[in-house]
Amino acid sequence: MPKLTDEEVGQLLRETFADKESLIDQLPEATSTPARRKAPALLAAAAVLVLVAGVAVATGLKSGPDAQPVAQSPSPGKTGPTLEAQAKNYQPDTGVLAGVAVAELAKWERPDGGWPVVKVLNASYSQASSPTEAAGKGTPLSKQEQAAIARSAGVPIEWVDSRPTGPDVCDKADGTPYVTLGPVVFNKSRSSATIGMSIWRGCMDAQWLTYRLVPDATQYSGAGESGDRWAVAGTVGPVAVS
Repeated sequence: MPKLTDEEVGQLLRETFADKESLIDQLPEATSTPARRKAPALLAAAAVLVLVAGVAVATGLKSGPDAQPVAQSPSPGKTGPTLEAQAKNYQPDTGVLAGVAVAELAKWERPDGGWPVVKVLNASYSQASSPTEAAGKGTPLSKQEQAAIARSAGVPIEWVDSRPTGPDVCDKADGTPYVTLGPVVFNKSRSSATIGMSIWRGCMDAQWLTYRLVPDATQYSGAGESGDRWAVAGTVGPVAVS
């Protein structure tokens, strides 16, 4: 392609940016001949257009008649839901919470080496927090519930049909803990739950109570299955000890 003269360059740019020549008035006046002043000025106008386009992109706008805002990166000052709110929104199954309660209850009079085994009744009793907890048939626990309880209890579990009973029950006690579970009941907002339960190791070594469980936001790191996302926050109602 032959080299264009200054006049030909000026004509080409004039035709290309004919509707943008108003920008020329915003540029410094050239100091050479008229023929050589027009081309640099038009080149400068083109550069202004490029600069304007760059500013438009930087401020989140597309150019053209159908200009729309483009996606902006999140403001560094804005954050998502708090850990507490996320933890409250995460609701584990009732087996996981029952396991958390078992882990807490098994701390009672626990020997230094831990319990070799904790025997847990394989049904849920509505009166588990009462000394008459075994008076009546409980609701059998499913295999899934048993697995969830065992996973979050943190102690070796053996599933049994009942704890020792009968007229010589006191003589049958050998110090092994038997745990009776009640149903897990959420409050209306599902931000906390309760579970009645008991631990029995003999006629003069037993406890009946109701635990309150709440989300433990200090350990929460996102949706998951681990029971350590909830924790026992104390007891509610009466506590009986023998």
